[in-house]
Amino acid sequence: MNNDSQVIVSKKERLHWLDYSKTIGMYLVVLGHVKDNTLLLKGIIYSFHMPLFFFLSGFLHKLRIGGGGKFCVSLVKQLVIPFFIFNGLTLLTKIKDIQTNGLIVTVYDFLKDFFESTFLGDLPVGPTWFILSLIWMKIIMFLLLKIREDFLSLLIIEIIWITALTLYYTLDFPQIPNYFHLGSSLLGFPFYLAGFLLKLKYKETIAWIKRKRWTIGLIFVFYIIGFLFNGFASLEGCKVGNYILLMYLTGLCGTLLTIVSTHLLKRPNKWVYVLSCGMIVILCTHGFILNMTINKFPIFELYSWAWYIYAVISCIIIMIIEIPIILFCSRYFKWAMGGRKIF
Repeated sequence: MNNDSQVIVSKKERLHWLDYSKTIGMYLVVLGHVKDNTLLLKGIIYSFHMPLFFFLSGFLHKLRIGGGGKFCVSLVKQLVIPFFIFNGLTLLTKIKDIQTNGLIVTVYDFLKDFFESTFLGDLPVGPTWFILSLIWMKIIMFLLLKIREDFLSLLIIEIIWITALTLYYTLDFPQIPNYFHLGSSLLGFPFYLAGFLLKLKYKETIAWIKRKRWTIGLIFVFYIIGFLFNGFASLEGCKVGNYILLMYLTGLCGTLLTIVSTHLLKRPNKWVYVLSCGMIVILCTHGFILNMTINKFPIFELYSWAWYIYAVISCIIIMIIEIPIILFCSRYFKWAMGGRKIF
């Protein structure tokens, strides 16, 4: 294997920044889904929270996975089974909402919707869309690494990929079909690949940033410029904003700022580790909790300072509520977490 791929990321290093980054990203997801959120706050969150997840997922992509059979088994266990589970639960909540409005939903209706959203890629699939995107990205990355695995070749592929998408959107071709969220996956893959590229040059990159601290300020300036000029962007809906290149710039800069910030947190935290391990559970269940609490019972006048404080604190409480749910799934329902046990 090329020397570029000889990267060792210790468990201690992951606890110091990786778990914190994932937890911050998950908190932003919860906050971004608060009902009647302001466009500014939602725009800031959406500009980098999913790019952050895909970047970190790419960073965690294994250098050596083995053959296609082993890869498929791992993919089914870690992502496909959780998708089936949470997609079914999401449909159950939608059916409950329909029945609340006085409509009757039969078993046939449920099975039909479940089949269409699970096997035919019919939208929406609720919060499980990101699982589908991860499945696509892992498959693409697996195939790429079978061809080339050195840093330079993958960097060239990254540049070609972004250039092709830029031309596609600039020339106003029809939007990429989003069945099974393929469109979202193709748009988000550059962040996944960028995370893997950082993995290959992790120690050198961190050492360089520590020596050149002014780069942090430069990254922040680029983020502000990108956000102001690009407008609202969302990978889920394949919304790139005004300029697709600015979407990538903003997403990458926001991601890097988060990672640099979490490197300042020196102590590992057990509960942050639990939240990090339960990422799939949080991203697929927080909407249920939101709809039963803050979204159902708005207390303060919208967009007042009291409302903002209420929203921020409520989302922190929701993250805390998720901890026992994650621990329960880890012990009694581990397939919802990709077969993973925390302790």
